[in-house]
Amino acid sequence: MLFEVTRTRREGRQLMRHAVQAHGVFTGHLEVRDEFHANLNRHVRTARLLKEDGQEVPGLAPLLDAVLLHARHGYWVMGGYECPNPVSGGQQFAQSWVLIPAGE
Repeated sequence: MLFEVTRTRREGRQLMRHAVQAHGVFTGHLEVRDEFHANLNRHVRTARLLKEDGQEVPGLAPLLDAVLLHARHGYWVMGGYECPNPVSGGQQFAQSWVLIPAGE
């Protein structure tokens, strides 16, 4: 399903309502699945936004331990955390996505 995704946090801090759109809107197909995360040594429910060719949308880190927090006609909210540099086991930040169906 095609969605427009807006992040509501930056480095774990809640963005002011007027600043949310300024940090970008990403469009792609939502994929949510359990994956093994080597740095955590466990399976993690991961949400990703993918382009038509199956590649990740650039600039939007996957949402780890993704949970659907709110669903209402016209939008969803997913929460979890992101790790912008997972290869080095970098810092993890709380993150929330607002997902609006973009139509197919």
